Amino acid sequence: MSRKSKRHLNKPKKNRKLASKGRPADIVPLLQQAVQFQKSGQLSEAEDAYNQVLRIDPGNRFANQLLGGIAMQQGDFGRAADLIGKALAVDPDNAELQNNLGNSLAETGRHREAVIHYNRALILQPGYPQAHNNLGVSLRALGKPNDAVVHHLKVLEIQPDNALAHNNYANTLKDLERMDEAVKHYNLAVQYNPGYAEAYYNLGVLLESQKQLEEASTHYKKALDINPDYSEANYNLGNTLRVLGKPEEAIVYYRKALDSNPEFVEAHFNLGIATQGTGNIEGATEQYTKALELNPDLAEASYYLGNALRSKGASDEAVKHLGDAIGSQPEHAEAHNNLGHVLRQMDKRKEAEAHWRRAVEIKPDFADAQLNLGLVHFEQGDLEQGWQRYEWRDKASSYLSTHRHFKHPLWDGTPLHDKEIILWGEQGIGDEILYASMIPDVLKQGGKVTIECTERLVDLFSRSFEGAEVRPFPYASAEHGKRPYDFHCSFPSLGRFIRPTLESFPTLDDDYAYLKPDPEKQAFWQARLAAMSARPKIGLNWNSSVVKDDSRHFYASIKEMEPLLTTPGVDFISLVYADADADIAQALQDYGVTIHTWEDLDLKDDIDGVAALMCSLDIVVSCLSTVSELSGALGMRTLGFIGETAHTIMLGTDDAMWFPNSHFHSKEMNDPWEPVFTEINASLREIFNV
Repeated sequence: MSRKSKRHLNKPKKNRKLASKGRPADIVPLLQQAVQFQKSGQLSEAEDAYNQVLRIDPGNRFANQLLGGIAMQQGDFGRAADLIGKALAVDPDNAELQNNLGNSLAETGRHREAVIHYNRALILQPGYPQAHNNLGVSLRALGKPNDAVVHHLKVLEIQPDNALAHNNYANTLKDLERMDEAVKHYNLAVQYNPGYAEAYYNLGVLLESQKQLEEASTHYKKALDINPDYSEANYNLGNTLRVLGKPEEAIVYYRKALDSNPEFVEAHFNLGIATQGTGNIEGATEQYTKALELNPDLAEASYYLGNALRSKGASDEAVKHLGDAIGSQPEHAEAHNNLGHVLRQMDKRKEAEAHWRRAVEIKPDFADAQLNLGLVHFEQGDLEQGWQRYEWRDKASSYLSTHRHFKHPLWDGTPLHDKEIILWGEQGIGDEILYASMIPDVLKQGGKVTIECTERLVDLFSRSFEGAEVRPFPYASAEHGKRPYDFHCSFPSLGRFIRPTLESFPTLDDDYAYLKPDPEKQAFWQARLAAMSARPKIGLNWNSSVVKDDSRHFYASIKEMEPLLTTPGVDFISLVYADADADIAQALQDYGVTIHTWEDLDLKDDIDGVAALMCSLDIVVSCLSTVSELSGALGMRTLGFIGETAHTIMLGTDDAMWFPNSHFHSKEMNDPWEPVFTEINASLREIFNV
């Protein structure tokens, strides 16, 4: 927020005669009494006395002029202009009256009229510094900073130590983007008037606009040392602290701004943002709501309130407020995008898609919305559009991988025979495993291939992709161009060229298992499992170490899995890499079912060990996760369960296209799990004849 420039209001000189020849005699004592009241701050009494004078002599210049001054003090600028105008009608050659009428007009935004009266004052008194200052302020308000500069400089020629003039000149220089000069004159303003809070504040605003947040904070604090109740300075200091990543400190200053001005809409709104930054969603919601009570059309408050409610899982309310944001600001691309997310969570796919499309229409380079549409295309089986929009992912705010900056050309699908390419994984270990399914296709082209992957996958990938060089992330020599390559490409970006259509995916007739377990480790697990019993061994995964609100429907509880857990004649082996002790204990207590675990196997970090265990099992049953993807990549028969009937892994079909030996049982997002696990139970009974 910026602070407007100040004006000079001239007061009548003490020795001026209060009545002229021919006036009624009783006016003089009334005027003298009114002036005394005004000097002592008794404005109501002064106003009454001036009004008495005007009832006797309606055209009395002094009463109109001084009563106009009181109106100015009270903020009634329209009345002030009327009264001063009456005084000026009596004395049109009075430069002070011309200046003060200009001030009263300017305060009501009538700057063009104000300029006329300031110019008249200067015709009458060319060296009048106050009129030059005020004319400069109005010219600046009219968007004429070059003209304004002339008059501010005139003041400084007459009064070089005029702090107000230095401040107003600096404001105008800032408009002209002459920032260094503006800083100089703000500093001169506080040099000549060390108690000039507004100049410190204005300097803070300039520095904040140049992203010099620490320096801006220092000047806001100086303004507040002088005037602790300066609401704009408290507010702006809160803003700088919030952007500097200090939300708790920002909250203190937003609250101080509100103490001085409880109806400060922007302070409520930004207090909400800072409060949300501390994890206090309830407190943030309260502040957004207060901002909207004061200004129902504040689109950003509706937008942030909708986002906060979305994070709480209050989908219906989130839809309302994000809709309100769009109602107030139809071109709010971010609101369209986030409304799409909420609708998608509510399984309203068509409505979600419509808002993502609108977001892209408004803002074609909006990466998040482009990515969301790409996922929609995948769900619908439109691979061409899906791969095209999926390339926006690294520019989206939801992108969690480390941004890479390879100096080599990005592979464009040209033949790789006698070429060198580095392939690199992204987006988490599950996606690395899934998209690595395309690496064998790259190797078949006869080029020299280097693979950069998560360190946990190095042994497994080295064994599986014969002929490729495998490096753990980050392979700095490649990224920074020290090791030359003809091309680079991330695993997912291979899809544009390797999996352009549904027909390009492997089937059961192909060599679809692309990862290979360690033979010695597999033999170890085969022996260990055989020693348990002769019953079929089912690997089981039902949870994740990271469960977000928008993915909770993918996972099941022990209670929901009852139809599966009561399958007779089988042994269950836990593949859950999250903390599952409580769930395993509940399965034993409620159903008498033992889900076996081994303390000597790290299910999260020992991927090579997990792969050997998986390949020693008879079947894997898993939610959509790294476990199901690793199982599919190893060619293991996998029965998956998924909380959506349309998902990117299905690519518009009714099953998982990436893994031919995997079959997913699905349900609508908000439907119960029982029918799904009843189906899986029936499949297991048929497979194992139990």
